[in-house]
Amino acid sequence: MFIPSLLMGASLSGDPREGLLAGLDRLLANPASSVENPFYFGFMAETLSAKTGKWLTPFLIAAMYTAHEMTNPEYWDEGMSFGFVFAGVTLITALYLWRRSVVVIWLGDGLRWFLMALI
Repeated sequence: MFIPSLLMGASLSGDPREGLLAGLDRLLANPASSVENPFYFGFMAETLSAKTGKWLTPFLIAAMYTAHEMTNPEYWDEGMSFGFVFAGVTLITALYLWRRSVVVIWLGDGLRWFLMALI
């Protein structure tokens, strides 16, 4: 969601406190960050990469994650771009398989929410 906002020429709100609160909320209080990230990028990516290899795994994880997100009617109401979700999760999974660190993914998710709150 951050990249599409930049592509549409959104301006920064300039309130870093709002961004900090959004980032901390995502990092510390949001179950998606504390449960989904380790599940998809840790457990599932590790399990699938042993069976399907590191080249196919990012696409499989992205397909599963995108299908999971598509079950939430709120995202449809917001007009979420599921294509961007698929592409982003593919890249994040590839990053995980390269670095083998869920912490990197977790911090990146918080940073994304921080930056989105600034726009």
